[in-house]
Amino acid sequence: MAFADYNRAVELNPRFPEALNDRANIYLHRKQFDPALADYNKTIEINPKIAEIFLNRGGFYFATKQYDLAIADCSKAQELSPNDARVFEGRSLAYEQKGDGTQALADFAKAIELNPKNGETHWNRAQLYYNEKQYNKDLVDVQKAQELGYPVDPAAVNDLRRKAGETRR
Repeated sequence: MAFADYNRAVELNPRFPEALNDRANIYLHRKQFDPALADYNKTIEINPKIAEIFLNRGGFYFATKQYDLAIADCSKAQELSPNDARVFEGRSLAYEQKGDGTQALADFAKAIELNPKNGETHWNRAQLYYNEKQYNKDLVDVQKAQELGYPVDPAAVNDLRRKAGETRR
């Protein structure tokens, strides 16, 4: 659906949560933060039992660097949908930005347990391992991401192999 279609759907039914949520996602993509947040909030007001909306508003908070609010919304989404790997990955990214590597790794592990075939999640966890200089674990996740079809720069893999080899000595 195009943006105009979402506007029309909301005009016809201002309490249509899916249309409000999707319109909010478009606003967020366009970096129109005030109307995005207003639509997310309205959607939650209409139906506070839809995990997807908390996940999306958590993405809004992440994009606007409000990491505590992103974590809170991802946690609410997790309560509503405890087996959705995206919830754990979203929250892990916010924890990582806050500098809480321990909690980020726990959430990455849960996301991978729930959806082991998501190469992007392996890649994201690899980045955290790299930042924490855990090159051997990083290399395992990078190789898994590659195996799952996630695009990885071969030069970065070679550099990582070198660093991982140095830590074994």
